[in-house]
Formats: sequence, C-alpha cells, structure tokens
Amino acid sequence: MRIKKIVIVFLRRLAQLLTIVSEGLRIAMLWPFLAAGLFLQRGILRADFYAGQPHAGIVQRRFPRLHFLFRGAWRLHDPHPAFSQITLFRDFPRLRLQPPVLNHVLNPEAERDLPLHDPSLNRAWAAVDVITVEPEPQPRTEPEPGPVGPPQLVAASSAPPLRGQQLAALWPVIEEDGEALHRAVPTLIPTPRVREWRELGIAPPRPASREAQVVTALMDRFPDRVDHLVLLPWLGTDGGSERVAACYLSYLRARYPHERLCLFLPDEFHKYSPGGADRLGVLTVAINDLWPEADLPTRLRIYDRVITNLRPACVHNINSLVGWESLLKHGAHHALDSRLFVNLYSDVRLHREPLGYYHSHLPFVIEALAGVLCDNWTVARKAIDEYGLSRRQADKFFYVPTPMLGLNGGDPRREVRTYRPPVLSGHALWMSRVAPEKRLDVLNAIARLRPARQISMYGAILEGLSPAADLTLLDEPNIDYHGRFDTLDDLPLETFDAYLFTSDCEGMPIALLEAVKLGLPVIAPDVGGIGEMIDQDTGWLVSHGGAVEDYLRALDEIEAHPEEAARRVARAQQRLMERHSLASFMDTLESIPGYLQVADQ
Repeated sequence: MRIKKIVIVFLRRLAQLLTIVSEGLRIAMLWPFLAAGLFLQRGILRADFYAGQPHAGIVQRRFPRLHFLFRGAWRLHDPHPAFSQITLFRDFPRLRLQPPVLNHVLNPEAERDLPLHDPSLNRAWAAVDVITVEPEPQPRTEPEPGPVGPPQLVAASSAPPLRGQQLAALWPVIEEDGEALHRAVPTLIPTPRVREWRELGIAPPRPASREAQVVTALMDRFPDRVDHLVLLPWLGTDGGSERVAACYLSYLRARYPHERLCLFLPDEFHKYSPGGADRLGVLTVAINDLWPEADLPTRLRIYDRVITNLRPACVHNINSLVGWESLLKHGAHHALDSRLFVNLYSDVRLHREPLGYYHSHLPFVIEALAGVLCDNWTVARKAIDEYGLSRRQADKFFYVPTPMLGLNGGDPRREVRTYRPPVLSGHALWMSRVAPEKRLDVLNAIARLRPARQISMYGAILEGLSPAADLTLLDEPNIDYHGRFDTLDDLPLETFDAYLFTSDCEGMPIALLEAVKLGLPVIAPDVGGIGEMIDQDTGWLVSHGGAVEDYLRALDEIEAHPEEAARRVARAQQRLMERHSLASFMDTLESIPGYLQVADQ
C-alpha cells in the first residue's frame, strides 16, 4: 500500500513537471504569433468577421485580437473571410514547419491577402522591397459559399529581403501596437492585491457605509472615461504653484475633448473656492463637497477606490498631499493602469529641517512615476545626486519652464517693459507671498541699515502654516506693506528702481520672473533654481539667503549705475523670452512620453 502511494505521488509530480515544461515551451513559441498578431491588427485581421463566427465565445467577441493571438491562431481559426489557414496547410505542406500566420505575413514566397487596410503598412512593405507596386484599393465582395481557396499573389520582388530589414521597417507600427496592448492588458486582469486576496481566500475589505456612499457619489460626478486627471490641494489661493496649475489646465483644455479632462481635489486643508473652479473651465470634483470633515486615512481610502475604478490614462499630481500619500501606499498598483506624473519645485528646508515632498516622498515613489516635472534643472540634478538614482530613474525628470509670455497669443517681445530709472531713486519693490521661508528678517535688516530707502511690499499672507511668518519684522518706518494685489497693472512701476527677493528655499519663483517681465533690476539669492535665470549678466545674484551685505552692495550699485542696470535687465528679458514663452511650454509637454495619454475604451 505504501509503495502504491509513493508511485502515485511520483506520477503526480512527473505530470506537474511535464505540464510546466510544456507550458514553458508553449509560451516560448508565442512570440512569433505576437508579432504576427500586432501586424494583423492593422492589416489582415478583420475583428468584425473574427468575432462574428458561429463558434465565437464571449472572449472572442469582446477581445478578438487577444483571442486570436493566444488561442485562435493555434486552433487555426480564420482571421479574414478570404484567408483560410486549413486550406493554406493543405495546398502548401511545407508551411507546416513554421507558424502559419507568421509565415504568411513575412515569407515573400507565400501568397498574401489583397490590399492591406492601412496605407502606411503598404508603404512599409514597399520600403523593404517586398511589394514593388502599392496595390490600388479593390472593392470587397462577399465570398462565395463553399471552401475558401488560397489568397491571390501580389507582385513581389524576385530577391527576398533580409528579415532584419522587414522588422526595421515595421518596427514603428509594432511598437505602437505593443503600447496599446500593454495598456489593454491591465484592464482585463485583476490587480496584484485582488489576486493575493483570492489566493488567500480573503474577501476584499468592505468600506464603511458613509465611505461607500461618498465613493459612489464621486464616481457619478466623473464621466465614464477620463483621459487626464489633475490633482490639486486647493483652488482660489495665491501662490506660484497655483499659477503653474492654471497654465497646465489652460493648455490641457485645448488638447482634450470636454469632460475628458477633470480636476480632482481630495485634500482637507484649505477649502477651495468654487469661483476658482469656474474660472478654470474644467470639470471639478472635490471630496469636501460631500464629506468635508473626513480625515486623511479616510480620504486616502476614498481616493484609492476612485482611481482604481476610474482608471484614468494619466494622473498629474500638483502638490496634493493625498495624491503623494497614495503614491507611497498604492503607487505601484495605480501605475498598472495610469501614467503617474508629479510636479517638483524645490528641496524645502526650514530652520535646517527638511520639509516637503522632495524629502518625504520622492525617493520612495520614483519607481511608480512616469515623470517628474520640474520648473528648474537644479532641483532635478540635486535629487538625482542625493538619492543616487539610476539612469533609468534620472530619465523620468523633465524640465518644464513656467510660461510667462505669449499666454494670450501675443508677441512676447511686446509684453516686456523696458527699464526706466525713476526720477527719484531709492524705492525698491518686494513682491511675493508672505511665508516663513521668505526671510523677512533679512528684509528687516536691509530696511534698518538703509533707512533712507523705501521698500514697498506686495503679497498675500498664507494663513494656517506652522510656524507662521513673523509679521513684527515688518514694523519698520520705511517698510510699507500693501497686502494682496489683483494684477501687475496695480503696481506703481514708475516709482521703483529695483526688485528685492528674499528667501531661503525656492524653485523658480514666478514673482521673480514677473519682475524681469516688468523691467526691474533683480536682486535675489542663489537658492534653488534662481541662478538659472539671474546671474552677474542678468541681475544681481547674492551668495545666499542671509547675505545682507550683498543685498546692500547691489542696491548701491543699481542706484549709482542705472545704465548697467538697464543692460542687465535687457539680458534677463532676452533669457525670459527664450525659455518662458507659451510656445516653449507647449512644445515641452508634447515631447514628454505618455503625458498626453488617451484612455482605452
């Protein structure tokens, strides 16, 4: 009895081993059918005919190309009404030595179908001298009843071309179809988490009823298909990142049909302004509309379920905390269905303590990302060096300069203002949002050491930040704080002879770019990406954020040599026109692989 059990176990193990070997050989033989199927998708394969055959099952009707690749080709199902694999085998026995469909496509001596549907493929065949004359379109007729004969021959060259030449000519088409197949497969299979639940016999976690209701309500607000989903933490507030977001949305609106572009606000801090959403002209969905008191873990679960069900082709996160946290937890799963992009501006440090997504999230999510969009190269190079990123990871960083000129279709050269020294010098402009990293202590020291110089401050105070900016540093008699302003036209530009910018950490500040556009001599610290715009030829670059003496020296030089100030302003504006125009912004986005993605239906 014991020997019998041992024999049975041995036979079972042998059967398992043979099954694994046979499956491995079968998979190894699939590559020619994949290449042939990708070609047939554009030419010979007729999906309507293949899916309408009497023996067609559910999979064959819904996914004819995938079914033909992995099952139909092996069972000798016909991909076209005028092409019979069985007849081809009968009339050409030598083809049994090779996969029939691949031989029919690539062997110049085999008989081919009459003209291909896609003219570009005809040109590809002609380029490798397989077809010397591109066939004229022929009217298609229904086949006569009875057995179907082999297809008619098409004129071909007498000398068969090299296989490598054929594949080189067809490679762009194969690559394009391969990308489509790569995007289609994840929608047909469960995610790794679902497979793990199934293997362990665990039921998927059921959300609380309130969460389920919110998810259902959010999904009802989204369209059935979303090509591009932009994540924002807030709307209607002042700041550089919000201005950048408006530029992206304005461009994407022109690239996608209505409702294929959506804006999602999953965060809890900073309630958004409905007027801001209306101004952007994009369908906007926010968790705060349905559950404003939801905490961060709840928002993460809701966001995860929405993205898993929505499956947008591209997700672009512009400073959303929920979006970054989701990348940490579920980025690898979401990357199966969507191209994930983030914006990165600077490596923020406050009192030498690292803050922001650059430190807390980026190195842990880089694998799941399709791209990191930076408004300056400095932060990209620093991240690559500090985190020891590989060449493949480093290639995910893209320099996208913020557009400042030509936004309304005008000539950028007419939008810049020439520097005009004021009649009375000694009046500087400080323009930015008021935040802890803006070094108000440096501004206070400049005002105390130059009491005769007037400093006008413009910018909104960001509330709710910890620690908050120390506004008592503005209590100097020669500092006038005017608060928020609506447009640059509200500024009395004719009274300013310089622009002061103080900060400890930056990317490429929009306020500084606006000062260049307004024709003001710029004095700024060498932090972040500022040195890419301001140097000793385009302004006054001080050594670091706390270099008070450098600021004072620059102010004195501008006051004493206005002609030198005019020269540097002109050089800075030339650099601005070269890098920060709308045309340059659009060309850059169009060159990023996968950013302008279209969802599979």
